[in-house]
Amino acid sequence: MLWLLLEASTLLLFASFFILWRIRVLKKKQHDKDEVEVDAQPNNPNPQSTKDDVASKAQTPNETPFKSFASKLEQQAQSAADKLIALRSEDDLEEVTQYKLWGTLLKAERAIVLNDSSDRPKTILNRFMANIIGTLESVQNKRLTQSQLSKSLEEVDLEFQQASEILISKEALIENQKTLHDELQRNIDDSAAKLLKLDLKNRELIRLHNELSSLKAEIQKLETEHNSTYKVESPSSEGSTDKHHSSRHLIQLQRLSERQQAIIEHLQEQLEDKDGDDIETKEKAREAAISRMERMSNESNALIGQLQAELENTSLTINALKADINTKNQQLIALDEEIKARDGGALGGFMALHSNKQNALESLIGNLANIKSDNAIDHDFESQEQEINNLERMLKESETCVQLLAQELESAELENENLKAEAEELIKNRVTSASSTKDHYSPNSLEELNAQREINRSLVAAVSEIKEQLLSNLSNNDERQLRNEYNRKSLELDRLQLAYSDLERKYLGTLRQDTSS
Repeated sequence: MLWLLLEASTLLLFASFFILWRIRVLKKKQHDKDEVEVDAQPNNPNPQSTKDDVASKAQTPNETPFKSFASKLEQQAQSAADKLIALRSEDDLEEVTQYKLWGTLLKAERAIVLNDSSDRPKTILNRFMANIIGTLESVQNKRLTQSQLSKSLEEVDLEFQQASEILISKEALIENQKTLHDELQRNIDDSAAKLLKLDLKNRELIRLHNELSSLKAEIQKLETEHNSTYKVESPSSEGSTDKHHSSRHLIQLQRLSERQQAIIEHLQEQLEDKDGDDIETKEKAREAAISRMERMSNESNALIGQLQAELENTSLTINALKADINTKNQQLIALDEEIKARDGGALGGFMALHSNKQNALESLIGNLANIKSDNAIDHDFESQEQEINNLERMLKESETCVQLLAQELESAELENENLKAEAEELIKNRVTSASSTKDHYSPNSLEELNAQREINRSLVAAVSEIKEQLLSNLSNNDERQLRNEYNRKSLELDRLQLAYSDLERKYLGTLRQDTSS
């Protein structure tokens, strides 16, 4: 649209210069004609011509040439309209466009001449600008063939499908990301609850350790108290010595009884062997045996008396000591069993639970680390990102090319403006020289004017070519292909991200099931 406006303004500018130049030339011709008629009037004897001259003098000197020029312009516009009517059945758009522009410019020129706005033609030209722009746009639209339109529609349809697929994938990815976020939040909450439980278990374990240590201290205290009580109730060192001597006396009594038994058996054997001896010998043997037995009985009586004295002196009996020892042994066995039960019961259970929870937490952290270090998926994402970066770089290069073409177009327009200024100066110089020398119809000036027109046409063609190149670069197939490729890669990346988020969600679900079980 901008290029159409620039081209139309350029054409209108040249048309205005041409109109101004033609007006000046016509004024000069009319002035010269009037001078020739005035010079030839005294030599003209025809009365009819005299009447016509008087009538022409009665009119305003400037109205006649302008009206005649306006009528000529109207005739040319009418001929252009007739030509357009004749060209309706043909498909030559360029010729139709030329006649439309020619007729519009003729109408604008006629309006300028009739309104005497040669010095300020901008207001009148703006009114006809809409027709010129509409004509150019209609021609531009009509140049599109059916195949081009169908191709452009297919490309637009393809872009629309890609955009809709990208939108659907983005929505699915957003939903999946929300679900994954909820799963992660749920797992984080579960982990926080488990950590809180572990903290409570650790506190309970510390409390049990403290309680165990206090119980051990109490056990040691009880053992100390029991040992001290046993020592208090036991006899003194002297008593222990007496007890030792009493046990020795018991051993002596046992030996004495054994010896008495042996003597008795020996005496019985002697008596049996001496049944046939004399009575005196028997009596002597009996007396000796009786004396020995009396002596042994005295010894045993003495030992028994000593034992009775020792038992009377001591405050403990053997049965009491045995009973006391048995009770202490039973108490020690009960305390030992209680300690073992506490050490191997609650403490062992809590230690096993703590180790299980710690192993589960370490496995969770290891699995999360394995997820983060998945090389295959990372490689896919890196390749996709690299392709996207390449596409972005190509788009930036195309933008740079467009900017360079725009700069070239600006330089060409600047050069065109300079040439226009030079052409205006040349036209002014030629007009002044023609007015001074009255030689504006010389062949040299016309040749130079035609040469300038050819240069102008070549410049307009160059500007049009640059404009077409710019438009083709702005809307060429390469950019469309790059856009389609970028959309395709973006869609593929969204699908990969969607699959990755699905895998993460499934993994979190299985991990939660394992931890719950």
